[in-house]
Amino acid sequence: NWSDQADAITGINIGGISATLSAPKFDLLKNKPVIFAGESANADVFTPLTQGAGQRVPVVFTFEKASPVTLDALIVENLEWYKDLLRYQPSEVVTP
Repeated sequence: NWSDQADAITGINIGGISATLSAPKFDLLKNKPVIFAGESANADVFTPLTQGAGQRVPVVFTFEKASPVTLDALIVENLEWYKDLLRYQPSEVVTP
């Protein structure tokens, strides 16, 4: 978020399925990113996928204030660089 006005991610839909979030919402504060993987991860999302590696799925982010944003994500295999990618370990999981 580059704006001085805060927002929040309130939902994520992956491939037509509402994802389970690791928190009720992810606050979007200026210059404080939400990171879903790696050593600095501070959030996570879980959803079953029926699509396989090499396929693309729509991902829709919904927000408290802003309009939804849709992107086209490539599914990759859990190999090589992605094999040891650290995931955020939430203390609680919120189911939609």
